[in-house]
Amino acid sequence: MKKFLLIFILCACKAFTQSFTVTVAETSVTHTVPYEFVFDITYKNISNDTLAFYFVRTTNNLPSSWYSSFCFNFCFPPEMDSIATTSGFLSTPLAPNEERVCQLHIVADSVVGIGNVITRIGIFNSSEIKTLSILANGGVTDVNENIFVDNFTLNQNYPNPFNPSTTISFSLNESSNTTLEVLDVKGSTISILHKGYLPKGNYNFNFDKAGLSSGIYFYRLTSSGISIIKKMILEK
Repeated sequence: MKKFLLIFILCACKAFTQSFTVTVAETSVTHTVPYEFVFDITYKNISNDTLAFYFVRTTNNLPSSWYSSFCFNFCFPPEMDSIATTSGFLSTPLAPNEERVCQLHIVADSVVGIGNVITRIGIFNSSEIKTLSILANGGVTDVNENIFVDNFTLNQNYPNPFNPSTTISFSLNESSNTTLEVLDVKGSTISILHKGYLPKGNYNFNFDKAGLSSGIYFYRLTSSGISIIKKMILEK
């Protein structure tokens, strides 16, 4: 019995051993457009074997006329949703303990919007996969977690992630025409929670869209000519 137990423990440990790591300095960048967003994806072989990596773009939600592409050694055409460190892509597998950088470029023209690219990173002949969600915010005022301006305060929605409803709260320090709206990852308005005059004070609005699919959404508060946007996540 002890012998069988030892074999099981050894097998279990091997099954959960990581073969590679993936790190990204920034997964969300805000910049005025036109602009080329560049995200460095550092991947490292931490196994004792030579590994061939692949990158698959599973989601490419971008405003019209934006595009994204993978780059290592050179940049591949935007229509290529998958690349690999193989000879077919003029690359080579990674030796043990070798580290490289693959870049994801998101090119934004003068169209204001928010782009979301999701990439799966894995190695051939393995079920080990890491998923990376990249956010490019082009031309929107801000997507930071904590924003305070003189005229109002916009709070993080609660709960976040949410399913299917969440509460968005804010405070107005002065009376103003105010708009609170929800956006998708392309920057398109999918719901207007309020539009009109509001006296100064504290406000709570409920957002409930059970028919929406899981993913990243944004809410934007505009008051006194200033707009602030924040991110929220719907998980089903």
